[in-house]
Formats: sequence, C-alpha cells, structure tokens
Amino acid sequence: MTTSSVVWADGGTYRTAARYGGAVLLSIVAALLALPLHPSLDTWSVLLFIAAVAGAAALGGIGPGLCATLTSVLLVDFLFLEPPRTLRIVIAADAIGLAILGGVAAVVAWVTGTLRNRRQAAQRSALEAAGMASLLERLLADQERDLEAHRILRLRGEEPDSAARS
Repeated sequence: MTTSSVVWADGGTYRTAARYGGAVLLSIVAALLALPLHPSLDTWSVLLFIAAVAGAAALGGIGPGLCATLTSVLLVDFLFLEPPRTLRIVIAADAIGLAILGGVAAVVAWVTGTLRNRRQAAQRSALEAAGMASLLERLLADQERDLEAHRILRLRGEEPDSAARS
C-alpha cells in the first residue's frame, strides 16, 4: 500500500487536511494583508488575524479555528515583534499581547466552531425530521387508502375480511 492510498483513501482524511490547511492559509492571508497596511502591529492588524480565526472556525470547526489561532500567534511574533523574523519574545508587554491575542482568538474559535457544529446538527435533525414526515405521510396515505377500500366494500355489502380472504 502506498502512502497516498493510506492518506487519501477516505474522503474524511482529505477533508480534515483541507480544513486545517485552509486554517493555516487564512492566517497567512491575514499576515500578508497586515504587512503592507500596517508595518508596525496595531489593533487593526490584529483584527485581521481574529477574522482569519473566525473564518477558519466557521468553515472548518473548532480544531481548525484553534490551528488558525496558533498560526496567527506565531505569525504575529515572527513578523511584527522585536527581534524581527524570530520567534523569540524579549519584551514582557509583547508576551502579554500575544497571550491576549491567543486567548481572544481561542475564544472566537471555540464560539464560532460551536455555532458551526450546532448549525450542522440542526441541519441533520431537520433532514431526519423531513424524512420521518415523508414516511409518516406515506403510512397515512396507505391507511387512508385501506380505509377507503373497506368503506367501499361495506357499501357493496361485502365484508372486508371475506374479500381479503378470497
């Protein structure tokens, strides 16, 4: 068995990879938008990362939202904080800011992902209910048809049970 058949054999694995890859991609897009617009990190740049986290959680769920959170925190540290192009934190205020960003982004990911999961559950329940309603409508139609047949037999003076036996 090749690696590709193991990894891509079932659609679930592919979908999972796409959800998490999309989360990383959304964070990268946020960083690319933040770099030219705000050379030094400010509130508006951070909102781009929060939007990326919300988008990842809305499209992929809580896990991809948390993945986007981690990716966003790492990108902010790497691209915007001193010393540049490292993941070292040398200023205490930067550590606090990253912790706040990570905390807020994690809450956004959890809330948005939970809403996504609940919406999907509601959609599944609606489909189940529609299926059950359709089944009940068919059963009711069958019952009405049987009752009408019995009524016709009684009007003819025939016994419904004897007609069924013959």
